[in-house]
Amino acid sequence: MYKFLLTGLFAILATVAIGQTKFKARDLNGIWVRDNGFKLSIVGVGIFTEAGNPRGEVLSVGNSPFPPQAKGGMKYNQITYLGDNKWQAEHFSWHSEGDIEKGYWKSFGNTVITMSEDKNSFNDTKATYKRQEPLE
Repeated sequence: MYKFLLTGLFAILATVAIGQTKFKARDLNGIWVRDNGFKLSIVGVGIFTEAGNPRGEVLSVGNSPFPPQAKGGMKYNQITYLGDNKWQAEHFSWHSEGDIEKGYWKSFGNTVITMSEDKNSFNDTKATYKRQEPLE
């Protein structure tokens, strides 16, 4: 009887474990792109400590509403792993007062980044990004 109960318990635990993805802080590092071609590189998450600063830098703006001057700007700063499939970051957006070409990156506070179970996409409160390539 005990053998039957133990076997059943192990079967249940194995079924539950199969459906759970193991996330690590470094899973967010990589090249990410939106459907409109806006591309960014996230580096340093789970690698840098107090001496460094995990961030997301804009590689290209594609067909997004961002002007070419936005390239090289910082989209995310101070990225912190919260656990499971969530990170928190200071969120920047292109800010202009009339002339979009003369804008600048401005902090709009913190946002939560949530990664999909397959680790191939993430979203913040405004957009979804798909993994183009991982950074090792």
